[in-house]
Amino acid sequence: MAEHFDIQVSDATLNDLADRLQRTRLLGRNSFDAWKEGTDPAYLQQLISYWLEKFDWRTQERDLNRFHHFTSTIDGTKLHFIHEKGTGENSEGHRATSCNESGKGIIIPFGYAS
Repeated sequence: MAEHFDIQVSDATLNDLADRLQRTRLLGRNSFDAWKEGTDPAYLQQLISYWLEKFDWRTQERDLNRFHHFTSTIDGTKLHFIHEKGTGENSEGHRATSCNESGKGIIIPFGYAS
């Protein structure tokens, strides 16, 4: 049976992420051949700065929650999916569904159901 849910990340979780990002220690540029042996430290520093100073999780959360999110367990695997009623000219009776394995963070377009 599918269960509806909204994405709600706690302030404590977001504060913990910010704390861990602030405490990140990067290797020096000359420590290895960036991108061949790991992430380029300069790029990673930019990414960390973006997450700390510019990324607004609450805005993303609101945008994501515009969709109808559900979970269901199939053969022991918990799936997260978005199920939306079509809105276009030829969408009557059609619903778009996207699906991912819960916790994997990737949503894959799954198809249309009538």
